[in-house]
Amino acid sequence: MKTSNSGNTALTRIVIFATGALVAGGIMQLFHRDSTPPETQRSEPPPATQEASAFTPIEPVTGGRATSNGDAMSRLSAAISEASLDTRFEGLRKLARDLAKEDPLHALEVGLKIPDGNDRIEFLRAAFAEWAVRDPAAALARGKQFPAGELRNETLNAALGTWAGRDPRGALAWSDSNISGPLKGESFVTIAMSWARREPETAGAWFIANGSTSQAVINGLVSTWADLDPRSAAQWVESLSDPDNKRNGRIALASEWAGQDPARAAEYFTPLLREKGGNDLVTAVVDSWGTRDPDAASKWITTLPTGLMRTEAAGALATIWAASDITGATKWAAQLTDRDVRDGVTDHIATTWGAIEPVKALAWLDTLPANAARTEATRGALDSWAANDMPTMARWLQEQPAGPRTDQARVSLGEVQLEREPTEAMRTISAIQDSALRDDSLVKFYRYWRKQDSVAAKTWLESAAAPQIRERVARR
Repeated sequence: MKTSNSGNTALTRIVIFATGALVAGGIMQLFHRDSTPPETQRSEPPPATQEASAFTPIEPVTGGRATSNGDAMSRLSAAISEASLDTRFEGLRKLARDLAKEDPLHALEVGLKIPDGNDRIEFLRAAFAEWAVRDPAAALARGKQFPAGELRNETLNAALGTWAGRDPRGALAWSDSNISGPLKGESFVTIAMSWARREPETAGAWFIANGSTSQAVINGLVSTWADLDPRSAAQWVESLSDPDNKRNGRIALASEWAGQDPARAAEYFTPLLREKGGNDLVTAVVDSWGTRDPDAASKWITTLPTGLMRTEAAGALATIWAASDITGATKWAAQLTDRDVRDGVTDHIATTWGAIEPVKALAWLDTLPANAARTEATRGALDSWAANDMPTMARWLQEQPAGPRTDQARVSLGEVQLEREPTEAMRTISAIQDSALRDDSLVKFYRYWRKQDSVAAKTWLESAAAPQIRERVARR
């Protein structure tokens, strides 16, 4: 839903900010996950799913073991009591490996007693990977018994990743015969990454012979290969005949290579930037380089052709830089001489900063020339603020004098409220001082609300809407 002809919607702003957060961490890190799951590291756990937190064993598991259950539970208690995420996960992985070496069923029994869903999955991923070292078929058969969901996906991929490290074709054959749907595609990524870590040329030959056009598989394969040898990975990518595979392979290569040696990666890809997909290559390089050395990345951006490519690259860097060093980002923005690039950078900085320190972001915007670019950037900051912290923004609005900024803030806040509390959104919009903006927003909000809940929307229209709003709705 769009409530302003010149501005992006709140949804768009949320997407922009979310993309910035991903960029700051390196977009291609999705495919850098170690396919030997016990060694997987995460900076933060994903939210525990309901399936994980409510899971109970499918059947009792027993087995002879050298390690007593009491010793195992004592070590488990010590591991999960660690405050540091990295330390806790490492302790869980080590315990899982030790138990699975002695008796994988005992490891499974212990793992299923872990109360936290994230800790449980981390433990069981390591246990199934260790189990697959000795008996991958048994590990996979047991993993298939879990209910559909994250736990089954993770344990199967853990076992397949281990198996693929020794026998990728066997792992592929099992996956092809035993699983289907999205999980099969995910398993092929895991297998391709394990295979590429051991025999990248053979894995690449399999991908071509198989006639695959899977973006996820080629991303995983190329990223893993480039981690070992980016130049040989580049030669293979350029040998691909399918244009989409080549484009996706280049992007995966650019991201991984720029994370290792950005200057060399930039030098290699510069001649390719004028080909189709050049903008995506630039963004991939900037995503990785900007996380590592934003100042150096900004200098490279100045060498790019003027126009959309340079503007988009600068915007991507602005999002990354603002998330990690707002002082450096704003200093860089102030030095830009290309107006289009500067306006885009200002917008990206404001949108990112608005989600972190919105009041400071607005104060910074006040120091810039009053023009259309500042208005658009202000909208970005307000949209991000509304999407991330509605209560604080609502309190701030109560303390602000009437004016264009507070009117826009009410639009930003109302757009988010409309998804959750449409009646409250209408009250927020009704407080806008600019009558044209107020009435236009009310009509647009009503039309959107009516599509979601026609009864509630019509009740509001008939009982609470001003006569001019009812008249405009009737005319339309």
